[in-house]
Amino acid sequence: MKLSWNWLKDYVIVKKSPEEIAERLTMTGLEVKRVEKIGRDFLLETEVTSNRPDLLSHIGVAREIAAVCGASFHLPSSWKSAFLATTTQTLKVKVLDPNLCPYYSGVIVEGIQMTKTPDWMVERLELCGIRSIHFLVDVTNYVLLEWGQPLHAFDFDKLHGNVIMARRAKKDEKLIAIDGNLYELKENDTVISDEEGALALGGVMGGKSSEVSESTRNILLESAYFVPAAIRQTAKRLKLGSESSYRFERGVDPSGVACARDRALDLITHSTKIECVGKTLEAGKLPVQKCKVLLHFEQINKTLGQTKISIKQAQSILDRLKLKTRIQGKGLLSEIPSFRFDVSKPEDLIEEIARVYGYDKIQESLPTIQPSEPTKNSLLALSDQIQDECVVVGLREVVTFSLVNPTSFDALNEERGKWVQVENPRNQNLTLMRPSLIANFLEVVKLNFGSGFKSLGIFEVANCYFETGDLLPGEERVLAVALVGDKPSNHLERKRSYEFEDMKGIFTNLVVKSKKVSPDFFPVGKAPLAFEPGFVIEVRAHGVSLGWIGLVRPSITQKMRIEPPVFFGEVSLTKLDRISEKPVVYREISRFPIVERDLALIVSEEVKVGDLIQEINVLGRGLVRAIELFDLYRGSKLPQHRKSVAFHIRYQSEKRTLEAKEVDELHFSIVNILNQKFKAELPPAKG
Repeated sequence: MKLSWNWLKDYVIVKKSPEEIAERLTMTGLEVKRVEKIGRDFLLETEVTSNRPDLLSHIGVAREIAAVCGASFHLPSSWKSAFLATTTQTLKVKVLDPNLCPYYSGVIVEGIQMTKTPDWMVERLELCGIRSIHFLVDVTNYVLLEWGQPLHAFDFDKLHGNVIMARRAKKDEKLIAIDGNLYELKENDTVISDEEGALALGGVMGGKSSEVSESTRNILLESAYFVPAAIRQTAKRLKLGSESSYRFERGVDPSGVACARDRALDLITHSTKIECVGKTLEAGKLPVQKCKVLLHFEQINKTLGQTKISIKQAQSILDRLKLKTRIQGKGLLSEIPSFRFDVSKPEDLIEEIARVYGYDKIQESLPTIQPSEPTKNSLLALSDQIQDECVVVGLREVVTFSLVNPTSFDALNEERGKWVQVENPRNQNLTLMRPSLIANFLEVVKLNFGSGFKSLGIFEVANCYFETGDLLPGEERVLAVALVGDKPSNHLERKRSYEFEDMKGIFTNLVVKSKKVSPDFFPVGKAPLAFEPGFVIEVRAHGVSLGWIGLVRPSITQKMRIEPPVFFGEVSLTKLDRISEKPVVYREISRFPIVERDLALIVSEEVKVGDLIQEINVLGRGLVRAIELFDLYRGSKLPQHRKSVAFHIRYQSEKRTLEAKEVDELHFSIVNILNQKFKAELPPAKG
């Protein structure tokens, strides 16, 4: 915003120099970027923030200077209704859409003798960067820079009919603006029209058909209030910026609509001869709302820190800012004027007091911080622990994108019911927030094996998303693991391929170490469709379903050109975090020796190893200290649908030494009961 120093002094009298005023304004929030002497005047160029449209005028800045410097402030003279209602013309104004234009007014001025624009007006306009065109246009531009309220003058003799309307543009309606360009309008645009068609693009630019010229003798002077959002949308879409749209889209002062109109009439009637001025034609209602804000005394210095601003000082500052204030109880009640709609709460008043009082006068102080125990996010702590354990068992961490291609899940036959789609994706291929990590992992496996890898053990702890029916989607922290190809060999184990039991062992280890509970594994009838039937189990802990582990369907991996089997598992850490950790119970080491026995059984495929272990513990009469599964065999040497399981059992008493005969009797009694309950058989004796 460019300002004339001499123009500002019409409304406020200050003894300070332009440079001093510029520095003071900058310190209070209105940055003055440049002060330059031009002829007999000074140019002040300011940077106005979007929340202060009242400073887009000379009157607004003069009001600010008066408040900052404690000087008197007065408004310019306005038109007196000496020629009221003497026009013979009949015209009506209408507002057809208050959502775009709540208020519209106009005044007919007849018999204007076009004259040369006064030199003082031309000088001020050109100093502010506006070229002088002719008298009528210069007057409207002058008032715009003075009051911040855009006006528009129509050549009355070029209007058709006796009605002027503020309405929405019609479909496919067009307008040739005063810049000579043809604009195609949309139904969200505001137009000012007569009975024949659009005359102007409301709040943005006038039309060529009703443009005033030096031959104009009769005008309709428009002063209106337009909804900021509507003007902003139109100006942005048409890439048509103007001094009018710049102010309307930020919001003009509703109470200044009439003041600016009367000021323009005053300038016209005092600068040239006219025949008559009609009465003001109005339609709609100005959106002027009375706003009052109560600010408690103690809140001022408490918010600003170590300050000593008195109640009288605070009240004086607010009054100088035209925020009429009076003491009410233990606070200040301020009436907010319409030109300061950015002030709506006590904190806004405190900011006004602080900036005028002087930010440089407010002493620096550190905030008072009460010591408190650090809060622990149990889910993040669990995630960190799980990640560490995964590294310990030899897995490598991967990081994949949260956004995925929906077609990757179509290939996995996943249901779309709870998918979360991105409404405005930047990448048209990545439009789905991942419901699972399986698609990401298959891409990682494909990439690595395509690069020559023969072994891959990977994991990721990340979030998955699902639809909940609420405003925001659900979010769940999960652990995903994939094992593919050959398991790395070491001095304890020969090289071999990854097996299903490897995946099961990893998840067992993770749950046990994180929650001190042993997970349960159950075959499932309906599992994620990406898994091969019969090779997928559900992971549970304390009866809570955590997820699945299994073998990815060969049809899917073959389609992705992945040759070795892919074992994949995914469990919810969010659910695991909610499970209470089993307390660790310590007991004294028994002084009596351990007696060890091995037990090999042939059972049906349907018999679960966990059920066998649980039954052995129950039958052990408190003497079974540990059971370890050390062998599982399926093969041609066994009948169909049968498997061989072998356990290493440790017996021990805390009170006495167990005798071999006693252990043998207990051991074989367990075998007999397992035979009766599970039809478990001992393997046939060799030779």
